[in-house]
Amino acid sequence: MKRNFFLVSLILLAIYSFAQEKKDNGDEIKTLFNGNNIKQISGFGGPCMLFTKINGKFAHYMGGGGGILLNNAFHFGGFGYGKTTPTTPKINLDNNVENIEMGYGGFWLAYAFFNKKTVHPVLHIQTGWGGITLSDKDHNALYSDGVFIVNPILELEANITHFLKVGVGVNYQYTMGVELKGYSNEDFSSQSVFLSFKFGGFY
Repeated sequence: MKRNFFLVSLILLAIYSFAQEKKDNGDEIKTLFNGNNIKQISGFGGPCMLFTKINGKFAHYMGGGGGILLNNAFHFGGFGYGKTTPTTPKINLDNNVENIEMGYGGFWLAYAFFNKKTVHPVLHIQTGWGGITLSDKDHNALYSDGVFIVNPILELEANITHFLKVGVGVNYQYTMGVELKGYSNEDFSSQSVFLSFKFGGFY
């Protein structure tokens, strides 16, 4: 049900974008990197947080990212997250496992609709690679696994000043490739709350 919500939302945004394009009566093919279409190039960066679940238990990720911003609307760059809260393992493989640790990072694409308005929607996609570690009480790694992550995010972003944007949204963290004994992709996939602070030149 939660996954279907995000898929439907993405489809609706794609339909909306197509409808907006139909308003352009010109015959010329429009491209993103056409010099005539790019009015402004700037950059941004800042911290991001995820409030989610691992194995049904609350988990907080702290991270950040940054990149290039085109026309104050489309951005591309990179991101990274690391889990900050302890998570009791579902299965204690050898009676020494005390915590589940996780981190990942990769590529970040986003598009802000109606970006001149004070509050506006933003569609993000974050995708990358990371690792899951089962550790002991001293955070020594006992078991580890590599995973692939896809985060579609729907965010409401507010223009606070010309150099600060703050946003809050929802996402679904799709985790793939989990091969740890006793665990599955679903244990590390969950709906999340996304919080971001972006610093840059927004005009």
